[in-house]
Amino acid sequence: MELTKMLFYFSGIQGVILSLILLLSKKHRKRANTFLAVFLLLFSMNTLRNHFSDYYFETVQSYPIIYMTTWSFYSFFGPFFYLYIKSLTGNSIHLVSTLKKHFILPLSYFAFLFYAGVRGITTEEQVSSDSIEYYIYTLFSILVIIQLLIYLILALKIIWNYHKVLRDQFSNIDKLKLNWLFQFTSGLLIIYLLWMILMGGDILAFKKYLSDSFVNIFRTASAIYVYWVGYYALLKPEVFTEENRPNLKTPPSNTHVDQEEIEAYKVKLIKLLEEDKLYLNSSLTLSQLAKKLKTNSKTASQVINIGFQKTFYDLINSYRIEEVKRNLLDPNFRNYTLEAIAFNSGFKSSTTFNRLFKAHTNQTPNQYRNTHLK
Repeated sequence: MELTKMLFYFSGIQGVILSLILLLSKKHRKRANTFLAVFLLLFSMNTLRNHFSDYYFETVQSYPIIYMTTWSFYSFFGPFFYLYIKSLTGNSIHLVSTLKKHFILPLSYFAFLFYAGVRGITTEEQVSSDSIEYYIYTLFSILVIIQLLIYLILALKIIWNYHKVLRDQFSNIDKLKLNWLFQFTSGLLIIYLLWMILMGGDILAFKKYLSDSFVNIFRTASAIYVYWVGYYALLKPEVFTEENRPNLKTPPSNTHVDQEEIEAYKVKLIKLLEEDKLYLNSSLTLSQLAKKLKTNSKTASQVINIGFQKTFYDLINSYRIEEVKRNLLDPNFRNYTLEAIAFNSGFKSSTTFNRLFKAHTNQTPNQYRNTHLK
């Protein structure tokens, strides 16, 4: 067995084991992980199915119902992955309506392939190109390709909106960000593009022009993806165990605050930031700030977005940067480490502090201090 096929096979085994851990372990038992586990299980079983079809085709083909229905597994990838992301980002999911909306196509495809298996059909050669079955199969194949692309785009949109809302409601977002989820989705999108070419080869009859090297690239990418998820499960278990992710809701866009009110609240907010130094609270949130302003989060958000042309995250951290700049030049802080100055100014992460400081000043903290103390 060549190396690529070995990687492909063992990635399928690893994926099945990981999905069962997510499903059966109490430590990982939450709705988001259930969706991830089912997605990973179907992805891995599809990998194993393809592997065994290569090496034991005649044996596998002798069980036409199993052979055909397992071919439908990839049509479930999009819905389960999308629901995983939607659940993980705090969006509510109603199971009954979810089944109706997201699984009509995959279940219909499964039923069609079950029908084909009952009739003993396992290859395209057994069906006339003029038959209704052939046209239905082609239609399903096209719809499933389009469906997965739509779900991946929707997933990326959810992640983008999640991070946007984070910046509107929290002043420290390092532990709340889902950059790894964006990477997971992008990785799946790459596999999708490779798979689309292979599926297109089936549908448009140019598969004969696709070399074994291209198939191996697809298989290697699929294997790496499963190993990648396994790496996160073993070395970064918080990805799968974190329960307290905030349920974020964007303030309604129809909430209106007139310009006069915005200016009044803006003056009050500047006073709170400059005199009370609320930004020194490293856990400051929009709702806490709204209470200090004696208003609600919707109004506070509009005051910041319109009055300052910034997000809550950017506004608070700009004040923290200014605090750091003052302290860097203050003789009383000369013996403080940069990290201590950053933490005293409201930052929770030295990495975030260094990144934001460089973005605001075009200098590192040490460069800034050395330049201004000359």
